[in-house]
Amino acid sequence: MVDDLLSIDVKPWWHDLKYAAMIAAPAVLLHEFAHKFLALGYGFEAVYNASFWGLGIGIFLKMLAPGFLFFIPGYVAISGIGTSLQFALVALAGPLTNLILFATFWLLLKYERLTRHSHIWQLGKTINLWLFGFNMLPIPGIDGFKFYTQIWQAITG
Repeated sequence: MVDDLLSIDVKPWWHDLKYAAMIAAPAVLLHEFAHKFLALGYGFEAVYNASFWGLGIGIFLKMLAPGFLFFIPGYVAISGIGTSLQFALVALAGPLTNLILFATFWLLLKYERLTRHSHIWQLGKTINLWLFGFNMLPIPGIDGFKFYTQIWQAITG
């Protein structure tokens, strides 16, 4: 009995954190790059602001609670003169990137026999769907709110 308890393989919390970061980081980075590069394409100023406070809270919470955890490690601040439609499209670019990544992982799982890394594709699919859904909510400070308000302004003038 004691030998069985001693032989249990317990991974330190940072192994799970590292694994989660390797899967979530591309989703978050590509999301923010989409905002930044489309904004720069429209001639806006686009600056990435890392939220070390938010990242620290996320790491702390991950240590306390295993499983799925959602936090915002940073954002792209957009400024400049443009149309409401341009600002709406910049706000939509990040979530749309996550939707495209979700569809890509879904297709990989559906049409390929990638059994060796299927857990990675499944987690990538899930994370990107969550990022898309969360970011399209009409909550102030979130991409969805910016998108909906700018589209409304574009329609109503």
